[in-house]
Amino acid sequence: MKLKLSLHAFKRFWDAHAWSGVVTSLLVYVMFVLGAITLFYRPLATWEEPLLQRPSPALPSLQAPLQLAEPLPEEFYYYLPKDRRGPPKIGYLLPDSETQWRMWWLDVENARVLPQREHAAAFVYDLHYLWHEATGFWLQYCAGVLVFGFLLAIVTGLLIHLKDLGSQLWRFRQTGSQRVLFSDLHKVTGVFGLPFQLVYALTGTMMALAPVMFSISVSPVFGGDELRAVDTAGALVEDPPPRDYGPEREPLSLDQLVALALRVEPRLQPESFVFRGYKHEHGTVDVRGPVEGQPFGDGLIRLRATDGTVERVDTADRESSVAKLARWIHGLHTVEYGGLTLRFLMFVLAAAGCITILTGNAVWLARRAAHSGKLGNILLARLTAGVGGGTLVAVAALLLTSRLAPLDWEPRRELEELVMAGAFLGSALCALLIKSTLTSWRCLLGLAGALLLAVPIAACRYSAAGLFGAGPADPLVQSVELAFLCAAAAFLGMSVALARRDSAPLLSQAQPGAAE
Repeated sequence: MKLKLSLHAFKRFWDAHAWSGVVTSLLVYVMFVLGAITLFYRPLATWEEPLLQRPSPALPSLQAPLQLAEPLPEEFYYYLPKDRRGPPKIGYLLPDSETQWRMWWLDVENARVLPQREHAAAFVYDLHYLWHEATGFWLQYCAGVLVFGFLLAIVTGLLIHLKDLGSQLWRFRQTGSQRVLFSDLHKVTGVFGLPFQLVYALTGTMMALAPVMFSISVSPVFGGDELRAVDTAGALVEDPPPRDYGPEREPLSLDQLVALALRVEPRLQPESFVFRGYKHEHGTVDVRGPVEGQPFGDGLIRLRATDGTVERVDTADRESSVAKLARWIHGLHTVEYGGLTLRFLMFVLAAAGCITILTGNAVWLARRAAHSGKLGNILLARLTAGVGGGTLVAVAALLLTSRLAPLDWEPRRELEELVMAGAFLGSALCALLIKSTLTSWRCLLGLAGALLLAVPIAACRYSAAGLFGAGPADPLVQSVELAFLCAAAAFLGMSVALARRDSAPLLSQAQPGAAE
C-alpha cells in the first residue's frame, strides 16, 4: 500500500519544499559545486604546488624540521608529508589574529622555511562552507542555517513524492514541454542523489553549527566551565579557549613523544601534530593519524609535552561518545573511505545535486509562468543563470590566475581571491542585464570552458610534469589536467548545444499548461 498524504498535508509540505528550496538554492548550489571540487583536494593541492611533485626528503628526525622554524608560537600545527610527496609544513594563526591562518614549508634539504605560495585549492575548500578570514565564523554559521533549510527542502520533497519515488527515478519525458522536462529532470536527479544529499545536508549542518551548539551548551550543561566542556566535547571544537600552560620548560623531543604515543596505540600512523603551550610546563602535543582497522577518521593521543603523560586517547575502541559522533560526521562528509572510485561516484552525485537545485528553480518559475513578468521571477531566473554559470567561470578564472601569477609573488593570494570574486560577481551582473537567460547560460558556459582549456597550457609555467610539460610526467598531475580538459569540453559542448536551440529563455519562459 502506497503512503498518500492528505490534501492539506500535501499543500503544506509542498509550500515548505518550494519556499525552502528557492530561498536557499543559489548559495547551496555554490557550496555544492565547490564541495564537489574539494573531493579531490589532495590531487589539486599537488597539481598547484611544484614542491609536492617531488619525493619527500629523508628526515633525520621528526624534531629536525621544527628547528628550522624557531621561534615558534605557543600553538601551531605540524604536518608530515602525505603520500611521500613534498616537505613537511607548519601552520598557525598570525599573532593577534583569530582568523588569519598561514602555513610554511620546511625545506630540510636546503635548511630554509618557505611560505605557502599557492592556496587556490585551500581557498575553494574554505569557501565551500562560506568561510573566509575576512568574515570570520559568522558566515560559516549562515552556511549551516542555509544547509539546514536545504535539508528541510529534501525532507519535504521526499514526503510529497514518497508514493512515487520508484517511478520517478526512471521517468524522463524528453518530448514534453520545458516545464515537464525540468520537472522530470528535477525528480530524477533528486531521487538518484537522495541519500547523498541527505547525508551531506545533515553532516554539513552539524559541522558548520557545531561551535554554536557547543557554546550554547557550556552554561546549562557544564555550569559555564568552558575548559571542562572542551575536555568533554573537544572532538567537536578545533579551537579551545586559552588556558594557562604554566612557566617555560623545555619539552621532550617529538620523536620521544611519538614513541610514547605508539606504546599506547601501536596501530596509530602519525601524520600530524598539534602543539599547545609549546615550551611551557603544561603544554600538550596531539599526535594524530589514521588507525589501522578504524573505518575512517584520525585517531588522537594527547600527551603532556614535558614528560609524556597521556592525557587523552581518541581511537575507535577507546574514544568518548562525542568523539565517535564527531569522527563519523567528519568521516562521512569528507569521504574518508572507499578510495578514489567512491570519490568519483560522490562527484557524480554532487553534480546531480547541482542539477536538482537549478531545475528546482526552473520548476518554480514554470509554475508561475502566468506571472513571469513580475520583478521577483525575472530576478530569480536571471540570477539562477548568473550564479549557475558564474560559479563555473569563477573557479576556472581562479585556476588560470593561479598558473599565470608569479609563484613567489607575495600578493598572489589576494589576487586569486579578487579574480574569483570579480569573475563571480561580474557573471551575475551580466546575467542580470541580459534579457535572455539562454544567452547568459550559453556565454557563461562557453567562457568557463575557454578558461579551463587554457589552464593545462598555462600550468607549464611552473611544472613540467603535466600533460604539456617537457619534464618527467607525474600521473597525478596529468590526471588533474585531463579532468580540466574534460570539463572544458563539456562546458563548450553545452554552450554550442544551447546556441542551436530556440532563442526563448530557458528558465524564464517555460511553457505552462503541461501536467507534472
